[in-house]
Amino acid sequence: MSNIQIIVQMTPNPNALKFVVNKDVISEGKITYNSLEEATTPLAALLFALNGIKQVHFYENIITITKWPHEDWAELEDKIKSVIENQMPEHDSNIQTIVAKPSSHNSEGKTDLSEMNSEFLALNAVFDSMIRPALQRDGGDIDIVDIQDNVVTVNYQGACHGCPSASIGTLQYIKAIVNEYDPDLDVKLEEEDDNYW
Repeated sequence: MSNIQIIVQMTPNPNALKFVVNKDVISEGKITYNSLEEATTPLAALLFALNGIKQVHFYENIITITKWPHEDWAELEDKIKSVIENQMPEHDSNIQTIVAKPSSHNSEGKTDLSEMNSEFLALNAVFDSMIRPALQRDGGDIDIVDIQDNVVTVNYQGACHGCPSASIGTLQYIKAIVNEYDPDLDVKLEEEDDNYW
């Protein structure tokens, strides 16, 4: 019998649940998979193999699963728990989370933030200290995707991705914190999948 213990917790997003495990899922950082093709671990791949899974997010000892809205948690929750229980004993939590980019702009013309200056690092520190902890408690997260022309583009992950309140109230909260740091900055969401709802 497995020694894996799982606590399932609701999130503000009705389409996302947190599965808190008694073992690290990822030893450093975080990673979000949006499809089976992106999955770099057997655990993520097997979770996507379950019908109805939209996104898998790993952070510390938490797996946040976002389902498609038409799916029912009653049918998915036990299947997800079974995959986690079976895969966690062999799961390697040393997952590479950073992929090097060849130039300072990607194919969409966005700035490669790994080459940003001290202002980006300071803004990221604001996110680390004042924004990410609250989102992570709810099974979500946020990344700064781009900074151009005083506009900070962000991408929600985990339970925040596709959450109805994240695009309104949570975004206003983030804008207020960013404006305390620099009143000239605006924050916008990276376009999400139009077929989600």
